[in-house]
Amino acid sequence: KQTLRFVRFVKQAKEALKDLGFHVLLAGASGDAVYSEKVRKELLEAFPTAIIVDSFLSANSLGAIFRHTALNFHPCSYDAYGMTIVEAACFGAPSVIAEGDGVGAIALIRGNGCIQVEMPKNENDFSEASVKKVVDFLGNREARDSVSRTAKANALAWGEGAHGEKLLAIMNRASAEIAASKE
Repeated sequence: KQTLRFVRFVKQAKEALKDLGFHVLLAGASGDAVYSEKVRKELLEAFPTAIIVDSFLSANSLGAIFRHTALNFHPCSYDAYGMTIVEAACFGAPSVIAEGDGVGAIALIRGNGCIQVEMPKNENDFSEASVKKVVDFLGNREARDSVSRTAKANALAWGEGAHGEKLLAIMNRASAEIAASKE
């Protein structure tokens, strides 16, 4: 989903990424071979040492990648949920996410466990201000560590117990409303 936005970021930030010593990795399979080839070609032109894993990853492989990830880049301006945001956060890798509430996972990560930047609907757009915000974050180890801890804590807080408590609260509220309507 809008992977070219990630490529635009890499093109704009390539010197800073090199100066900061970061590696670029693009992982995931695409159902559109033409789009995938365009993304691959442009990414390697922008950052020739980029690593591209163009297949679906097992849970173990994904975990191995996220354990070594400083920042996950979720490039779409809208996503019903954005599971990779939560998966990355579980390993302490915060995500760059579109500002606002267009990506559902923001409800779980709650803003403090991610970096939110402007991501217009046109995937070719990624502003200099957004690039600067991401690069500044990557260059600030203290901020990265803090956001990483928050992302991980927020992602892992929603387990079976939290789900059960929420479900019980909903059921109790519904039961009370039904009882009140019968009075």
